[in-house]
Amino acid sequence: MATKAEIISDERMRIASILESPEGKARPQSALKFALYSDMTPDMAKDFLKGLPVESAFAAAMEREGPVNIGAPLGGPVSRDTKEARKAEIAKVATAYNLSRGYITPEQAAARGLTGKR
Repeated sequence: MATKAEIISDERMRIASILESPEGKARPQSALKFALYSDMTPDMAKDFLKGLPVESAFAAAMEREGPVNIGAPLGGPVSRDTKEARKAEIAKVATAYNLSRGYITPEQAAARGLTGKR
C-alpha cells in the first residue's frame, strides 16, 4: 500500500507531466483543467489536448479586453463590428476619391458625410 507522501508525489508528477508537455504548453488553460479536475493519465490528457486548438495569449486578451481599434484617433469610438467599420472606411475613401475626380459634387459628398476635400 502506498503512503500518503507517495500518493502526493505521484499526483504532482502527473500534473507536472501534463502541464509541462508540448501539448500542455500550447494549451495552458485546458491543460490546467485536465490536470486539476480530472483523473486522466498524462498520456490520455496529452492525446486529448492534441485535438484542441492551440490557445493564443493574444486571442485570450482580445476576448477579455475587446477590440483595440488601433487605427482610430485617441478617444475615438471603438467599433465592435470590424466588418461594418471597414465598410464605412471604404465608403469614406470612395466618396473622397469620387469628389477629387469630379464624379460627385461637394454637396453630394457632404450628404455622404465627407466634410471638405482629402
